[in-house]
Amino acid sequence: MVDYSNIIRRSRQIVKNNKKLWIWGMILAAMSSGGFNFSSFSNIGRPNKNWQDLFQNKNTIPQELPQKINQVLGSTVSDPWKFISSFLSPIPISFWIILGLGILVAIIFGVTLRIFILNWATAGLMSQASLAEKGETISLEKGSIQGRNKWRKLFLSSLILWGGFTAASVFISLVSVLVLTLVPMVIKIVFLIILVPLIILFIAAFLFIIIWSTFCQIIISLEDFTLGKSLSFSKKVAKKFFAEGLLMGLINSGIGCLLGCGTILVIIIIGLIVAAVIFLIFATNQVAGISLGVFLGGLFLCSLALIVLVQGIIKAFMMTNWVLLYREIQKSEKFPDRANPPLEQMNSKV
Repeated sequence: MVDYSNIIRRSRQIVKNNKKLWIWGMILAAMSSGGFNFSSFSNIGRPNKNWQDLFQNKNTIPQELPQKINQVLGSTVSDPWKFISSFLSPIPISFWIILGLGILVAIIFGVTLRIFILNWATAGLMSQASLAEKGETISLEKGSIQGRNKWRKLFLSSLILWGGFTAASVFISLVSVLVLTLVPMVIKIVFLIILVPLIILFIAAFLFIIIWSTFCQIIISLEDFTLGKSLSFSKKVAKKFFAEGLLMGLINSGIGCLLGCGTILVIIIIGLIVAAVIFLIFATNQVAGISLGVFLGGLFLCSLALIVLVQGIIKAFMMTNWVLLYREIQKSEKFPDRANPPLEQMNSKV
């Protein structure tokens, strides 16, 4: 029987006393969220006289300007392809080829870098959380080495599990569409009746892949198995301890939603209030409103950094929960307590 309250208590203590785990969690949180866009703040604090006059002298816009705009837009909209072709025709084809290749290379590089960082940080965080659970000293260097050694296996395991599941889902969906469009009505009715248990089976398979993938990540990060042995052994663990893994996932999801979503919601509410205050001040005094906006904009950027910090701590806490759950399973099944136990001996316990 897994004592989840004990796991959560120990995990909280580990994360609290080992702040280096926060760094790994912040990397994972930042890469998972896709980052933030600061471009909207680039022009704050650079007002000019004409911009201010636009608010102060609303009647300075020439009366003939709307008519000229309509004439220009009307001629452009009436023949948009002619306008676009006249604009693009001077540009050589070689430029578009080079531009397209450059964008493709940049996308491939960005995706590859993100995959590396996510798996590198995952292995680093899990390995260091395991060392902290044993009372050993953790370091960013040790975690980085572990991440470099394990990231390929982590990526390939996810690709195999989720790629296979996605391919099977697409195939089943295509077959379902063909059946519902091509076969007679009687067969359609029978298929729809069968479809209900198939949907339930799909949901169960989806949950199992989540648990299997999570245990596979832990085993790859902590043990010294080959990729094939990691997939095989994690499948056995996921089958026997599916309920325990599912409950751990639900607990982590609840904690993540309560703390993470709560923090973001509070910051959004504060941001809306601040924006309203800035707007009211700006309506009466543009200079004071802009100055206050620049100051509070800096505070807003700091709040984004705070979000990453909080999300990083939550991420480190949740992944430590999984590591401690795996250690509890090891103890309950009396797995050998060393880095590379014989797979056959471990399989006999599962």
